[in-house]
Amino acid sequence: MKQYNFIILLISIELIFVFYLLYKILKLENRSTSFIFEPIIVFLLGSTSIYLLIPFIMLIFNWSWHYINYSTESYLIANLTVFGYIMLVIIIYYLLNYSAQKNTTHLRQKSIKRSILKPLTSRQNLVLIFLFLIPILLDTIFLVKYMFRFGMADYISNRIILRKGMGLYVLVSYMSTLLVPILFANLLLMIKPKIKLVRFFYTLSFFMIVVVPFLTAFVLMSNRLPAFILSILLILTYLVVMEKKFSFKLIGKFVLGFAVIFLFFTFAGFLRFVRGDISVIDLNLLKSVFSFEIERAFVSNFGNFEHLVWLIEFNNNWESLFGETFFAGFINIIPRSILDNKLFGGGPNLKNIIHPGSYNF
Repeated sequence: MKQYNFIILLISIELIFVFYLLYKILKLENRSTSFIFEPIIVFLLGSTSIYLLIPFIMLIFNWSWHYINYSTESYLIANLTVFGYIMLVIIIYYLLNYSAQKNTTHLRQKSIKRSILKPLTSRQNLVLIFLFLIPILLDTIFLVKYMFRFGMADYISNRIILRKGMGLYVLVSYMSTLLVPILFANLLLMIKPKIKLVRFFYTLSFFMIVVVPFLTAFVLMSNRLPAFILSILLILTYLVVMEKKFSFKLIGKFVLGFAVIFLFFTFAGFLRFVRGDISVIDLNLLKSVFSFEIERAFVSNFGNFEHLVWLIEFNNNWESLFGETFFAGFINIIPRSILDNKLFGGGPNLKNIIHPGSYNF
């Protein structure tokens, strides 16, 4: 790890600079009560976490995705690329912001109030429930039942092969990551004026009836990423609707919440390791495998930065696709039974670049 000391020092300086920048933006914009409504702050928090903080932690603990000793030059180029990208977004954002304010002087002469969030109408709520929620839930239950046809152990070991041609069912199930937060926001708006105990009862009921079934299904099917995304969106929805203030107490709750979510999905990875057979679990196995799964879950869910380092290190091993993966995204909804030669998206292509032949239909 000593060979990366310079990179660790560089990332440390970049993190300090970004956090100082965040502080100045919050102070300048007076966003203490509505920081999440400022797009550049949300962007900085997300991009800094994924492209700076996570690589920093991985280097400190010597965690790796591909277990390759990269050159310092590759790490340096990758780091400067992502840091340059973050800075470029900030510069363009404020240039456009300055231009917009300059061309709309009349708007600066009066305060602009943020739009007030309102609950859905009864008709809108019924449409979401009967035309979307129930079909998506039934689709997800179908996928879980399909999994149990093979047994949890065999399904987890051969998930990609067993789900061939079922992309449409999976996509419908993943729609819950958008729908459930919308329904949660609507619930919060309706119960916001009520007393704390009533709010707690309604929120708990919503989670037991709507959220838990989807999270359980995703974990059982070994789809940890959509489960994680759904969890994060629910947290953000709560912060927005309840207008939580930006404070150290809130940051502490954030950290605790992320820790609980992370440990939960780490345990899901542990179940995958024992192939769903909890009868083989003992204390020693739990300690050894769980520590490994913490590293594995952290790296596999958040360590995407290392892929960029790999691509730079082995730049002669791959060729640019010139937008092919973007086009694949647009035609993803078309079943492969109709379009035999449907293109792969970014994930499968990247997997085959790093491990040739590892992903095929």
